[in-house]
Amino acid sequence: MFTKAQKDMRYINELSNKIIGAAIEVHKNLKAGFNERIYQEALQEEMGQRGIKFEREKAINVLYKNMPIGN
Repeated sequence: MFTKAQKDMRYINELSNKIIGAAIEVHKNLKAGFNERIYQEALQEEMGQRGIKFEREKAINVLYKNMPIGN
């Protein structure tokens, strides 16, 4: 029997592997030399094809030493 923490960790590892795999696929097909927007579009397409749910450029609050520094 797995604990919730173990199940969560397994899910995170599987999702990380899927995301890395999508990024590697984009790199294999496009190689280097394009601007960031091209890679963003390609990764969005690849993640969609793989059924990976995501939010593009979601705003998050960033703290540095417990001080808000932006989002």
